[in-house]
This record gives sequence, structure tokens and C-alpha cells, in this order.
Amino acid sequence: VGMFFKGQSVIEWMNSVGFTAAALGNHDFDLGWRTAKALVDAANFPILSANLYDTETGQRVDWAKDMTFVDCAGVKVAIIGMITEETVRISFADNIAGITFKPVHKELPGLVEKARANGAELVLLAVHSGLPYKPIVQDYYRNMLDKAAKGFLPVEYNAMELAHFVPGVDVIFGGHSHQGYDQPWEDPLTHTVVVEPYANGSSIGHVTLTYDTMIRKMVGYETHNDRGALATL
Repeated sequence: VGMFFKGQSVIEWMNSVGFTAAALGNHDFDLGWRTAKALVDAANFPILSANLYDTETGQRVDWAKDMTFVDCAGVKVAIIGMITEETVRISFADNIAGITFKPVHKELPGLVEKARANGAELVLLAVHSGLPYKPIVQDYYRNMLDKAAKGFLPVEYNAMELAHFVPGVDVIFGGHSHQGYDQPWEDPLTHTVVVEPYANGSSIGHVTLTYDTMIRKMVGYETHNDRGALATL
């Protein structure tokens, strides 16, 4: 249905639900970047893509914001949105002509700094990049640390790698890999939490963050379903 109506039916649903923000993903470019722009324009909420640039001007595109700020119980929260740079390899060239997808891990530190400089006490990242596949999560993490200790860093960072290597993000809401995690992934060292539901609107990730107003930091989170953070739609 979404493809038949060029995404407009999905945006209408999202508008009716009352989304606060969202991030663009690679499939938003399946019918060309102008269709992606039309979806952004039709949304009653910001659809974000901080690493999406105009190839000709070298500037961030003017039709998708990098971040938005919201007030939650008196706490200023920044929501940054980004898209995997893998999009350039998995989309038809004509659909993304004139658009550059800059590396997420290179753009993100400056965005976190900007968010904090603008008073954000919590920084959330909505990114179209996911965690490693379930059977290898723990092994992947150990291998990642081993490689880093030897000076080998990723070329394109997935959500686990962003959580570990880019400081200052409290929670990452991931996607792209079309798999869901009942329990959020929390980096053992940075304590950045990653929430990832299944694809195609089949589930949502539901967590409540605990913020300590005395020390002005996030100190934990709660899940609300028998299976953890995910609820099937």
C-alpha cells in the first residue's frame, strides 16, 4: 500500500498517530529523492536526515532537518536523525543523483556537540542502521573490541559501533537490518542503549527513560511488555 501511494498513505497514518520525529531510510529513495522530499513536506512532524547533502553545493539539503528539540517533563531532549551511507550502494543511481550520504560516524560527533550546546540534556539518535544479527551479537562485540585494540576501526558503523565509539548519545533507535531485539542492547562501557524493532511497521519499541534531575543524567530505562521492549502491531 505504501509503495502504491508513493509513501503518502504511510505519512497520513504517521500524522494521525502523532509522531514527534522520524528519520529517513534507504527505501524512502526507492522512487527517487524528490519522492522522499515530498514525504518530508507532507509530514506534520520533522523527518530528519543530518548526513544528507546536496552534491553540487556541498551543503546539507534544505528539505530535511538535522535535529529537533522537545521538552519532556521539563527536560530538553534532542532528537538527531541520520541515514546509513550504505544507501549509495543499494539504491539506483538515478534515484539519488545529486545527493551525498556522508558517513554517520563522522557527522555524529559534531551533531551531538551542537545538541548539547543548545541545551539538550538527553540526546536521542534515530538512525537507519541496525545491530548485528542476533546469533553473533556477543561475538561481534568482542571482535569489535579486539580489532579496535589493534587499530582497526569500522568503515561504515552499525548501531552497535556507533553506541561504542561515538560518545554523548543516550539512546539510539535503530533499523535497516529488518530484525527486532526484545531486549535493548546496552554498551557495557558507554552505557548507550540501542532499541531496534522489526521492520515494515510490524512492531514498535517501547521504553521509558529514567532521568535523574539531581545529577542531570539518564540513569536507566524500563520496558513494558512481557517480551521486553517490543510490541507487535
